[in-house]
Amino acid sequence: MRFWFFSAGPNRVRRHPRPAPSVRPFLESLEDRCLPSANFMPVSAAASTPPAAMNTIASLSHDQIHMLQDQSQQQTALATIRLEVEQVVLGILQQFAPQTPQFQPVIASLTSDIPARQATVQMLQHQTDLLNQLDDLQDQSLILNAVIQNAAPVVSVLQQLGNEQAANALQNTIVADQAAVQALQPQIAAVEVEVSAFV
Repeated sequence: MRFWFFSAGPNRVRRHPRPAPSVRPFLESLEDRCLPSANFMPVSAAASTPPAAMNTIASLSHDQIHMLQDQSQQQTALATIRLEVEQVVLGILQQFAPQTPQFQPVIASLTSDIPARQATVQMLQHQTDLLNQLDDLQDQSLILNAVIQNAAPVVSVLQQLGNEQAANALQNTIVADQAAVQALQPQIAAVEVEVSAFV
């Protein structure tokens, strides 16, 4: 299982290094103090997953899906906040640009960086949505299976009491729930394939 880490911090490598203007270190230090890093946190699931289960998301437990959900939601929120801060800073600097030419390099840098930041936020949000969808489908399957397990013994009790009508009605409900569980499996598998692309 592969884990992709997406950096949203200010220290990423630029393709064309250039001397930082005098105001840039101040802005970066301010941003670092105000915002925690939005780097993807390492996920320990890969290290703990048995080798035989490394190639499939189906090996992830429901608790592991919840852990990935929490991480993805946090990363999406941090990346969104950082993007909003950069957009606000860019707007402020653009207002003062005519009177302060030394801001031009910073404006150019932010103008270049923001589209990539927006793409990162969109990607993280998409991953979060997929994990939420997978969790919801798994929840539905777990609930239905629990209902089936609880209802099955009741059928025998009703039959022993001679209440065949109630027993048959409950048996029909169990069959319908089993069919619903089966219908969920292709949906779960389809989302798992998409999740496996970034987990």
